[in-house]
Amino acid sequence: MASKYTQGLIYITNLLTLETIEAQYVPMSLVGNRVAKLAEVAIPSKNTPNFHFTGGSEEITLKLDFFAEDITRTEVISKVSQLKALTIKDGKNNPAPKVKVVFGDIFQDERWVVKNVRYEFSLFNNFFNMNPNMCIVDLTLALAPEKDLTLRDVLR
Repeated sequence: MASKYTQGLIYITNLLTLETIEAQYVPMSLVGNRVAKLAEVAIPSKNTPNFHFTGGSEEITLKLDFFAEDITRTEVISKVSQLKALTIKDGKNNPAPKVKVVFGDIFQDERWVVKNVRYEFSLFNNFFNMNPNMCIVDLTLALAPEKDLTLRDVLR
């Protein structure tokens, strides 16, 4: 069932299992970071080096809020466990899964790997076995394209 706040427009899909984790609330921000990796090439008698492009990477960070709505107050823990599972390979030969991020029209065909799941549980309730009522998750994903990106891919 789609969240009443995000109407099913913000979610992450595990591309191996096709399981989906929906954002419960619309994040206040989405932070992106593109880094070019450059090697400096020193040129004799030149005051500044030349630079050689050796690669690059792109990451995004989302701050997701989850609030317990079920009677047992266990869904917050379950959501965090689902996100943490995206950082773990399943067995010897299975890599950590790639994911698709759907956030309205911002992302189209990009594939990502979950790089970091930082979570903070709060509002613990002794009536519900000390389960947290709330969790704020900082989720960092790294771009993991199937093929090398071109300028055309980025400027689409």
